[in-house]
Amino acid sequence: MPPPPPVLVEEHVEEILLRFSPQHPAFLFRAALVCKRWCRLISSPGFRRRYREFHRTPPMLAILVNAEVDSDGSSVSRFVPGRPAFCLPLLESRRWRVLDARHGRVLTRRVGREPAAEAAGVELQVCDPITMERRMVPIPSPRVLCLAAAVLCSSTPDAGACDHLDCHRGPFLVVFVGCLHLDRRTFIYTFSSETAAWNGPIFTQLSISATPPRMTSKCVGNALYFGFPMSDTILKYDLQSGHISGIEFPTECSFNQSNVFITTEGGGLGIASVHHYALHTWSRDDAVGWMQTRAIEIQSLLPVDTLLGSAEPRVAGFADRFGMVFLLVNNVLYLVHLSTYKVIKLFRGIGISINSVVPYMNFYTPALGASCTNEGPSAGGSSA
Repeated sequence: MPPPPPVLVEEHVEEILLRFSPQHPAFLFRAALVCKRWCRLISSPGFRRRYREFHRTPPMLAILVNAEVDSDGSSVSRFVPGRPAFCLPLLESRRWRVLDARHGRVLTRRVGREPAAEAAGVELQVCDPITMERRMVPIPSPRVLCLAAAVLCSSTPDAGACDHLDCHRGPFLVVFVGCLHLDRRTFIYTFSSETAAWNGPIFTQLSISATPPRMTSKCVGNALYFGFPMSDTILKYDLQSGHISGIEFPTECSFNQSNVFITTEGGGLGIASVHHYALHTWSRDDAVGWMQTRAIEIQSLLPVDTLLGSAEPRVAGFADRFGMVFLLVNNVLYLVHLSTYKVIKLFRGIGISINSVVPYMNFYTPALGASCTNEGPSAGGSSA
């Protein structure tokens, strides 16, 4: 009878598991079911932290789609999995519209009837899609209109205080851009989950259209940017000083809803837009303003018949850290890699008209506490 195979040294096992790609979270889940020792290792907080530090860039787990139902025009948010066997039922609803996603959290706004939210004056909620936790956030005042909002880790204003690899369970901020029902003056409130209170308002003299933009916010350094193309204004909010300033759009992007913020190769603020059937990108330099960096004919990216009989394509979102733009053509969503111009067809809106896309990015590692102690393997949730 041959001798049993030697037991793998735990340090060696960990080094192997650390190299499992975060693009395929199911691999770690399967490894955790091999034996109790591996399960305890993969489920431990120390491994999860080292796994994030090793890979640094979280995968795009899902695409959150804001759309309108063709039959009645009501708003709906839809979930499109970016990875097999990953599901976000918490965000599948006609009641909430996705506004932002950052640092492992998703910010949504109520757009339909929900009696519990209506009674509490709740307009916003912050979700952790992996742990299925959510927190209702009341609006600052019943007299205000929500123009835009963003969610972020509460350590963001302090540069270098957090690497944002594993902070989705910690305190957060919600930055709310609004105006009064009868007043065009724009202001910002900031909500802290630690104090459960709003700070503000901070008023600005900038004149902003009351039409909510399709653009999601962009965080660069210690500043948040909100785009209002119908007012030809980008609102810059300094998270440390609380100062608000305005920036004009590039001329081709003014009064055009087909704009999204992007990250430039140098990590700065950029914009992607469709103009005359071409995908344009710009980068901004504080000294010289906007500079165009690309102009790509869309017909060179897609099959010839794709554009026949369709309205002009438009950009619907941007996947930060991946350099990928979501392009909407005739209600079909495509993913365009700006570095290689590779195009991936994602899906067609059936029964809905797609408005905007918000990618959700986070690490997804298994938490199988019961499997580590019981005799038989059993599935569990995720520790994120």
